[in-house]
Amino acid sequence: MSGGERTEALDLVARGAVTQLYEVFAKEDIARAVAKAAAGQVRFRAVVSY
Repeated sequence: MSGGERTEALDLVARGAVTQLYEVFAKEDIARAVAKAAAGQVRFRAVVSY
């Protein structure tokens, strides 16, 4: 990635044009979250909410 591309990417992030994709699990579902992540079944990122 060149310096110009990096600057453009950072500008997109700063403007809020980049959306993070994640699957949220309740703290009671930690075991299920770990099992899904270990099995490669989490589509993007797994987040445990407390």
